[in-house]
Amino acid sequence: MGFYIQDNYHPTRKLTLNLGFRYEPALAWRDTGDRWTQVNLSAMATNTVSKVYPNAPPGIFFSSQNGLPSDAGMPKNALNASLKGFAPRVGFAYDVMGDGRTSVRGGFGIFYDSRVMGMLSNRFVDSWPFSPQFILSTAGASAPSASSTAGSFSDPLCTQAATHIALKCTGAQATSYPTFPSPFPAPTNFAYSPPYNQIALTYDPSGTYHVPTEYEWNLTVERQIGPQMMFRVGYVGSHSINILETQNYNPGAVNKTGKASTGSTNLLVNSASGGKFGTNTFSTVQADINDIQANYNSLQGSLERRVPHGITLLLNYTYSKNLDDLPFGEGVTGFDTGYSARPLGDPLRHSYDYGPASFDHANVFTASYVWQTPALTNSSSLVRHVFGDYELAGVVSAASGRPITVLQGTEISGTGIGNDRGTIIAGSNPYSKNSCAGVAATCVSWLNPGAFQPTQVGGVNNPAIFGTFGNISKNPYRLPKTTGWDAQLSKYFSIAERVKLQLRGEYFNILNHPNFAPESISTGTVNGTDQISAFDKLNNNAAFGTFRAGQGGDPRIAQLAAKIVF
Repeated sequence: MGFYIQDNYHPTRKLTLNLGFRYEPALAWRDTGDRWTQVNLSAMATNTVSKVYPNAPPGIFFSSQNGLPSDAGMPKNALNASLKGFAPRVGFAYDVMGDGRTSVRGGFGIFYDSRVMGMLSNRFVDSWPFSPQFILSTAGASAPSASSTAGSFSDPLCTQAATHIALKCTGAQATSYPTFPSPFPAPTNFAYSPPYNQIALTYDPSGTYHVPTEYEWNLTVERQIGPQMMFRVGYVGSHSINILETQNYNPGAVNKTGKASTGSTNLLVNSASGGKFGTNTFSTVQADINDIQANYNSLQGSLERRVPHGITLLLNYTYSKNLDDLPFGEGVTGFDTGYSARPLGDPLRHSYDYGPASFDHANVFTASYVWQTPALTNSSSLVRHVFGDYELAGVVSAASGRPITVLQGTEISGTGIGNDRGTIIAGSNPYSKNSCAGVAATCVSWLNPGAFQPTQVGGVNNPAIFGTFGNISKNPYRLPKTTGWDAQLSKYFSIAERVKLQLRGEYFNILNHPNFAPESISTGTVNGTDQISAFDKLNNNAAFGTFRAGQGGDPRIAQLAAKIVF
């Protein structure tokens, strides 16, 4: 839901102002079952227990259920609505000379991403106590007995006499599932079962909805050169705040053993509850918090030329830098697992994760062309059909490589987060043309494994890196640049006055140039840099820093088509 007003104002003949104002309140998702949880570590430390589900661990709060109001501090929909979505926009266009050939344009606006993805709600409704799960399987029993045999679909625990006889089962497993089938909603006294390895999820425990916000601005100068050419150069920038991040609320303490310490939230719930809840209460404790920032600055230029004889040429170039503090490998879809390597509460966490965005390409160039040959309508039928009415078109592109972070590939900090980074050896060149030495398979070298500290030295843990997070910043290195040329040739045949047949041939990557670790291929698969097999992981990895089979982009692809135009 949003409201806006807009008006164009002409103070002078040369100047046009575009004025707008939008109001867009951000409303949290509403679940018909009001199934929301909150993890409040401060309440957990004081052993404060939910009144909605008192059997839950302390600090785990719930929205209203069974006629009971939500726990204190728990908003009805997990987040309070944000009603501050005021978004002014202003733009201008100035005809410098008054002849329509030179213009200066600019604008500024505030934009809100006020629509939380509905799929995030699924994580809540799939957790205790809203979605108790009963798993009854005989897959691991080579010779199931009468007591372990499952019942029928209508009587899975074999509690009925008819099922006993028909399937030769005794129903002994029913004792393991005392609440099957589970009532809905779960009653207030619902047992926290099993009391270990549970998943706890939360939005911001404060209940404040920090709406993702983007401030955008631009300034462009355009100049018409002659009757056929247009040149454009501009600056485009933005600053984004409150981008979604998934935080790990259960990291272990840093240690040098190479093994994960017990999670801090598990230690807290065990201590606060006087041992009622063990140190293995939670397997995962995640929080979706809007606290990431990003900025983008770019110089953009384009040249468009239309000349006689059916030729159109368009050139575009962008020089840009996109920086953010989103942890390497983490998405913004919510409840991800690419956490920051540094634990929650570490004052260096955001600066440690600040660097080029995963999609940052410093230089991007594209050129497109279209040449429509004459139809030769005044020539003979043979000449017209053989030599007339062709269209040759294509797109040429090139971009500098996207950034990458080197990971150690094993636990070295002891936090159990699992994203510890590599450690660069001072003075070493991280790139190498010899990483594939001795490899029989098809291999292309890129990074230098000898430039980074190994996991072990002399068969024991490397003391230079254990007990640390690694010293590599986020995305300091680059993958190879990418280039491409797609082309098409088509021929038109006139069948009748208003009917034409087009025969079309297209080539993608016509030069069959290999682009390694592409962000997407023709099947639509997206390759994050942390998902390129084991390319960026050091630990005992012979393939580190090399491109192998299956890590290239699409080869040359050709396709033919026919189309009737009428």
